[in-house]
Amino acid sequence: MGFTVLLGTGNGSFHAPVMTTALNGAAGGPLVVGDLNNDGHLDVVSTSTGGFAEAFLGNGNGTFREQTFIYDGGGADSEGQPVLADIYGNGKLDLVVGNYGFMGFPGNVTLFEGNGDGTFSNPTYYNAGFFPVWLAAADMNGDGKQDLVAGNAYSNSLTVLLNKGNGVFAASPNNYLTGFLETDLQTPTPGLLSIGDFNGDGKPDVAVAAKSGVNILMNIGGGVLHAPASVEIGQYTGQMFAANFNGDGHLDLAVETVGNEAASVGSVAALFGDGKGDFNVVTRESPEGPGVSVLAGGSFNGNGKPGIAVYQFGDGVEITYNDGHGNFTTEPTLEIPNQPNYLCAGDFNRDGYSDFAVLDGDEVDIYLNQHNATYSGPVTYNLGSNPFFILCHDVNKDGRIDLVTANNGSNNVSVLLGNGNSTFENAKEYPAGSKPNVVAFGDFNRDGNIDLAVGGNNVSILLGRGDGTFHAPATYNANGRVTYLAQGDFRSNGIEDILAVNTDFVDSAFTENIFLLEGKGDGSFAAPVAYGAGADPYWVSVGDFNEDGAPDVMVSDYYSSALSLLLNQRGSRIALKSSATIVKAGKSITFTATLSPSVPGSGEPTGAVTFKDGARILKTGTLANGKAAFTTASLGKGTHDITASYAGSASFNPHVSALIAVKVD
Repeated sequence: MGFTVLLGTGNGSFHAPVMTTALNGAAGGPLVVGDLNNDGHLDVVSTSTGGFAEAFLGNGNGTFREQTFIYDGGGADSEGQPVLADIYGNGKLDLVVGNYGFMGFPGNVTLFEGNGDGTFSNPTYYNAGFFPVWLAAADMNGDGKQDLVAGNAYSNSLTVLLNKGNGVFAASPNNYLTGFLETDLQTPTPGLLSIGDFNGDGKPDVAVAAKSGVNILMNIGGGVLHAPASVEIGQYTGQMFAANFNGDGHLDLAVETVGNEAASVGSVAALFGDGKGDFNVVTRESPEGPGVSVLAGGSFNGNGKPGIAVYQFGDGVEITYNDGHGNFTTEPTLEIPNQPNYLCAGDFNRDGYSDFAVLDGDEVDIYLNQHNATYSGPVTYNLGSNPFFILCHDVNKDGRIDLVTANNGSNNVSVLLGNGNSTFENAKEYPAGSKPNVVAFGDFNRDGNIDLAVGGNNVSILLGRGDGTFHAPATYNANGRVTYLAQGDFRSNGIEDILAVNTDFVDSAFTENIFLLEGKGDGSFAAPVAYGAGADPYWVSVGDFNEDGAPDVMVSDYYSSALSLLLNQRGSRIALKSSATIVKAGKSITFTATLSPSVPGSGEPTGAVTFKDGARILKTGTLANGKAAFTTASLGKGTHDITASYAGSASFNPHVSALIAVKVD
């Protein structure tokens, strides 16, 4: 094994190839060229598929002398792209190798310090995404240090590792969503990532090959790329829901990961949010079974803290209690005789304990929480044909949980009104478009009644009458078969919008999207607008994950190990400052409101800011360079609660600042 050099003749042709044999066997994998010992001759670093690398020092005539080989941190068939760059900033080339990893192990990025003589030492290891195949080095944040960009084949993402100096990279890498990357996951092909200033702004951007074409991720400064953030989690991410599991006031996530082989074990991951859009991933392995099918949340021990329930294929419902600090305790499994399509949890008899509604063929089975980690039932109710999804929600606003199912076989929904004592009225069916398989709720015409959005071959809107009955559906195109729906007021204008997910699980080479249907406030919706959301978006969770007052969207990508966080670019941060908090009556005091975009690269907020004392308007001013100020000497004696209210614009949502208490003596 070795490598071949074809010396150029200078006229476009080449001399006969000269083979350099790797006596130590560290060849046959990707290689990289650079001057390792600063003698003016190009040298070669070659890697093997067994996890080894070695340098070959050039003699300047196309021949090389072999150096001692090193273990580069990979395993069999796991070599990614090697890179030579001056990472330590001492004028010597250092070696970085991407290691694919293997099933259940994400792989890593290995850095070796160059000694300046063709040898390397001091290996350090850094996590990127899953299977970091492609590597490139550039100064991504303009601080004069060489940073690293990794393309992650398995999680369909890019990772930016910022160099802190002396071979140390940022502990929390920035991960970004891409399309379905152009690679075979078993033997990914290196060399499909490039860095360059593609828009002429002086900052290095990133291009990466995807099956849908070349993805360009622009650098908007500080090494931050203009692309959705990505959270690396595990293989085959699926259903999820948001809740505050650890009581810190920030939204967290429970996410299922699905085992992809008969012997693989699915798991549930708890992602603890920091309120800034970043998450700490804690994975809890399920005890057995090939994978997780259905996820639900509820207070299963009556303590009011969100627990997690998961259905394991052929193994019933595994239930966990949460102590309110993010610590979960597994309780005995609820055995279910058949394999359900879906389940949901709700307090059906209003005793403070969450119960289960489980789809079983063309029926729904009710399992009632007995407060001792056991459940009674099932009590069974008939439904329409082939129900795919069940929603637990109070649809007639009587304080009792009702049930709604999407019946794929009969093209309708079943509505079962709850009696509040664990029993339900018999199902009533309402037409719901073609092949419905998911239901969401909202008040889409702002009349105070609960409406239904149903996804199938299209999106159907069933406006509610307020008594649990519904009008005939209006149908909207969603550019494909809808696999999941969510609603949210994404423009913060009091009008609810709909997110529709459509995914082709057969053709994984096709990059799907999520579609936003903007609500008009009268129950109708505008045409769908597509947003990139990874290779195969499957599930979404809506919440203000970076706490800027605008709802964001977390998307699970079924055929990768990443969750993608789509931050709402209409979000902003508003800071209100006062020149004093205690002032004498008749003395001037100045309030300054500063508006800044919460998502870098989304522009500068413009428009009006209104200063209020409680509900009383003091002054309305216009933003200039992101600031608006107000000076007054007319505040009366007493305590005043001052806020600044941003009215919003065509590009940014309305937002209200935190309160400042000012005392006037």
